[in-house]
Amino acid sequence: MQRLNIPFDRHKQTTRRKRRVVWMFVSGYLLVALSAWFLSTLWLSRDTVSAAAPDRTNIVIRLTAVKKNAPLYLEFLGNTPLLSGRSLTIRDLLPHIHGEFALFLLEDGSRAVAIRSSEADIPYELFDHFGVVTREVTPNVFLLSAQPLPVAGTAVKKTLSGPSLFPGTRKLGSVSINSPDEPLYGSILLSKKNLSVRFNNMPLSSELPQMLPQNVFAAVSTPALPNTNVLSLSKQIDNFIAPFGAKKTEDISSTVLKNPGYILLSETENKVSFLISTSENLFDEGDQMRFLSTFAALKNPKQQEWLLPDQSSAIELVSDPSTVSVEERIFFGTPVQQVYATKDEQMFTAQKDGQVVITNNEDLLKFWVNPEESVTESPVCPASHALLDVERMQIMSDKFLPYNRTSFLSTISKAVGTIGVESKGKTTTFRLCNL
Repeated sequence: MQRLNIPFDRHKQTTRRKRRVVWMFVSGYLLVALSAWFLSTLWLSRDTVSAAAPDRTNIVIRLTAVKKNAPLYLEFLGNTPLLSGRSLTIRDLLPHIHGEFALFLLEDGSRAVAIRSSEADIPYELFDHFGVVTREVTPNVFLLSAQPLPVAGTAVKKTLSGPSLFPGTRKLGSVSINSPDEPLYGSILLSKKNLSVRFNNMPLSSELPQMLPQNVFAAVSTPALPNTNVLSLSKQIDNFIAPFGAKKTEDISSTVLKNPGYILLSETENKVSFLISTSENLFDEGDQMRFLSTFAALKNPKQQEWLLPDQSSAIELVSDPSTVSVEERIFFGTPVQQVYATKDEQMFTAQKDGQVVITNNEDLLKFWVNPEESVTESPVCPASHALLDVERMQIMSDKFLPYNRTSFLSTISKAVGTIGVESKGKTTTFRLCNL
């Protein structure tokens, strides 16, 4: 007969109780280990370089784990001059960075850099060779610039940044955009498919059409990037358009960019075409007629001869909008106004469903009036609010410049490729789709 092993002693532990103790111990160990990992990552990735942000900084791009992510940073910034007017690149800085690096984009379009390093590792002779001004702002944080710059100190809010909690993604750093109302903060994330910047508090209201016309290389819905400061871009554009008496870019951004609609740029036969769709409250019928007649008059100035005080003759070019006739026709059931500046150059305006459109391309006008009859295609990457083919934009820009130039955009355009902006709820993601 076999004896039954039944424990009657209340103090004797059963196998089930032992397993429970083991699981409690393992769970506690894992919880402590996970907490230690998270806190250590939080500490090591803390923001120390944003304190060096110069005054009037618009955008801060902060990168962490520089040594670990060096191949990726070299791919995007390897040949890009980091400072305005200086040839210093991240290749020159990598050996001297202790884990953290920040690129500052200022209102006037200039750039500066801050690195975490040590006094012993700062190559002062190399920086002097590049003409770089070096300043230790806080212990082990150095500001590098082309000229001495005042430090704002509070220009960018400093926040602790933990590891990414999104599956399959790795956090590389952060982006901060200064604005009059409230700064915007985003995380730079890397996945197997793409590199993206995710903003958790940037809701975008209007959307682009789901299908876009062929050959569109830039599309942006409006209002675009609410509460952001476009001053650094507008100043450079204003220098070009000022001689023509045109409105300042700041004025345009305060109207078109802040009202529901969208902007398209396309390329056909080496010619850039545009379409602006915005609220009809901004351009009534009288404004549209004046815009069209002024456009045609500027394109076709008339010669007028007159006498100088010494009785010699002179010829003056005069543009008179009152001599321009604006045509009106029905286009797919919609009244359209148009003028011909030249045989191959024309401009259109139209109104429909509370929106007004201005375009110099009949195919884009057809898309706006009757998209079902147009040849369209899906965006190359998720883009509910913006689609920017940066490399193509740079190529088109170079074609219309009378000289060759190297800019921050031109050096990173090939690496950036196409950017898609997608918004879901209060989260907006800027995605680089060429990886």
